[in-house]
Amino acid sequence: HKLPADAPIVAVMHTLTGTSDDFASFAHAAHARGFRVAVLLRRGHLGSPLKTGSFNLLGSCADLEIHLERVTKRFPLAKVFGHAESAGTGLAVRYAGEKNTQCLFHAMVCVCPGYDTTEGGAFSRFEPFLDAHLLRSVKASFLRGANEDVFSSTETSTADVLSSPRSSDAHP
Repeated sequence: HKLPADAPIVAVMHTLTGTSDDFASFAHAAHARGFRVAVLLRRGHLGSPLKTGSFNLLGSCADLEIHLERVTKRFPLAKVFGHAESAGTGLAVRYAGEKNTQCLFHAMVCVCPGYDTTEGGAFSRFEPFLDAHLLRSVKASFLRGANEDVFSSTETSTADVLSSPRSSDAHP
């Protein structure tokens, strides 16, 4: 069904290696309740190679600002609400803190917060099987394939990360 011009928007910030497909059920349920949904994909997701060696696994506030400006320009009468999951919460919290009163979210929810990436934080508490799975996914999604060329042409070294057996040891 067609939504009114002022229908609220849920801006989704996804998990570490998440995609828009991961939120299809969420999007259908939100739309049925009168919300528009925008899944704000971070750099390097959906198989799109990185253009530079500069990125953050949890996302870039500058990139998020570009997404949100585009959404609010297209739907200027709509309020924007943030929905962040796991690693997406890192971006949401950092953006809200940096923007303060200029934050474009009217409200925000963080599900399964994964924003503490300090030593002893979220990555260090993973069970070994999950840790190995996530690290393989990150390496495959961001450091191998088409992105190897990007990193080989920069000063950013991925050798330490690619050889790391645990995510808590992976520091580029």
